[in-house]
Amino acid sequence: MVPSRMRAAETAPGPPWRRIVAFPSDRGAVAALEFALVFPFLVALTGGAFEYARFIRQARLIAEAASGVAGIIAMNVSSSIASADLHYANDAVMLIFPQVLADAALRKVAWNSDILISMAGISFSPTVAGCTASCTYKAKVAWTGGDKQRACGASLAAALDTANPDPATLPASLFTPVANPQGTSSPPSFVIVADLSFNWTPFLFSTLFKTVTIRRSAYIKPRYTNAIAYAAASGDDGFGQQCP
Repeated sequence: MVPSRMRAAETAPGPPWRRIVAFPSDRGAVAALEFALVFPFLVALTGGAFEYARFIRQARLIAEAASGVAGIIAMNVSSSIASADLHYANDAVMLIFPQVLADAALRKVAWNSDILISMAGISFSPTVAGCTASCTYKAKVAWTGGDKQRACGASLAAALDTANPDPATLPASLFTPVANPQGTSSPPSFVIVADLSFNWTPFLFSTLFKTVTIRRSAYIKPRYTNAIAYAAASGDDGFGQQCP
């Protein structure tokens, strides 16, 4: 005799594939098949969200590190700094962005080779010498320091404030004259710039996606003086230089 379950399967209405899986236990098989089809997409979606969150966090921490480096230099109470001051600001990145130590250990490189740090002092002067009204200004690198230094004496173009950091540009807002209480204006203030560049690699999909370079810059005015110059001191190792 033909079992009643098989007779039910053979006579079950609907498309052929539904008749084949008419056994009660076949519903679990269909669910397993559906899950097998959907699971890779769920993994990709979850992994992508995880990696994106990691990227945003790394970018924020690098921006904070750039602000920390520039802020340390801007806190200088004198009008000059030396190589030792730049080394101190440079090494502070290990404390502000300690992830670089773990990443450097994985890559088996020195930490300061894993992240590129540049520091510079930027001065402004009128585009037309002797200008007293409606002046426009140009920016130049007054001094530079770090493992990847800006071009000494280079003129910097104005770029959108939202543009990606570039060693050849400055945010356009920094070129704006400074208003005085008397109703007049002065040239833009001297600015300390810190540029950081870090190669970020996805953790889960490193074989599928390339390394992404995260660049962040910070621009801070000196707190206690109008400008800060670089002065070579005894034992100077060339970590910084005053531009002619």
